[in-house]
Amino acid sequence: MLLPEHLLRIPDGAALHFGSFSLALEPGASTLAGLARRESRRRLLSLDPNVRPGLVTDRDAYLRRLEGWVSLVDLVKVSKADLAWLIPTRLPRPSQGSGCPPVRPSPEALS
Repeated sequence: MLLPEHLLRIPDGAALHFGSFSLALEPGASTLAGLARRESRRRLLSLDPNVRPGLVTDRDAYLRRLEGWVSLVDLVKVSKADLAWLIPTRLPRPSQGSGCPPVRPSPEALS
């Protein structure tokens, strides 16, 4: 169980990475959100939501929280599977015949 009092001083120049189930499970999620708010714009912050739908009990609350995280970090790594869960209505499926060429994401942005 990660609580704010467990957080150590972070060395100057260190980057922080957040992700996966730590974003969904309390009290760690709130503790890490507080850390991200505190360190945002002070150092490089990265985020990989690596969504675990089985751990998300309230999808809307999770999406609101994730939106807040995204506003704090400098780099977001997201997989196609994450995007399909996060914004399923915004991603055309090849079978839908969208007429759009397939997206060729840059490797550092989409996996």
